[in-house]
Amino acid sequence: MTQAQFNLEESEIQFLNRYQEYGFRDRDELICTALKKLRQELEA
Repeated sequence: MTQAQFNLEESEIQFLNRYQEYGFRDRDELICTALKKLRQELEA
């Protein structure tokens, strides 16, 4: 898997740090799921 680095707002970091509350095993899974859903919506 390729790695990426990007800048986030503090509120976005706080959201990512709650990944377990949303049922994800780690931040990567949360981000990948969010990107897949966004892609599906944009390409629909």
